[in-house]
Amino acid sequence: MEIKPGVRVALFVNELVETPDGGFRARVRPRHPEPEVALTLRALWKIALGVMRGYLGRRFVLDPQWDGLREAILGGPFSGYLIQAPFKTVINGAINVNIEPYTPELPTAVTFQVGGVLFAAPLMPNTSPPEDDEMQQLRKDGWTVTTTDDAPPKELFFELEPQPEVVDTHL
Repeated sequence: MEIKPGVRVALFVNELVETPDGGFRARVRPRHPEPEVALTLRALWKIALGVMRGYLGRRFVLDPQWDGLREAILGGPFSGYLIQAPFKTVINGAINVNIEPYTPELPTAVTFQVGGVLFAAPLMPNTSPPEDDEMQQLRKDGWTVTTTDDAPPKELFFELEPQPEVVDTHL
């Protein structure tokens, strides 16, 4: 499939459905399920601590408030959850990391986006997903919530939205 001139992608899908807007929705059954949530959380937390160190300084990240986070990153036992936005194919090479260190309990205290994958999590181990209005709205918008106790998904879904038509303004 050619996404745009010169950019081709090969997909091996179990089901492909075209959408009325010219895009498609695909279902994939991976041979090897995604890594467990704990590994993804540890990676996000490590990135977050590194970014906080760069912007807020060594003293800030060595504060005792982050002891539990450091222990979890280093392999200590913890529970937690991760939320993921619906996958959308995005054609760019950007990696975006956003961190809210002063509100670490928020479900989106750390977000990580690369291409069409967007993850978010609180900056606190041993938390459960809140059942508040914000979380309910995220679920309505198609976000999935996965905890460290959940089994990996057996199926993955993603969508490719049609690219807007580009009009050449150079005459």
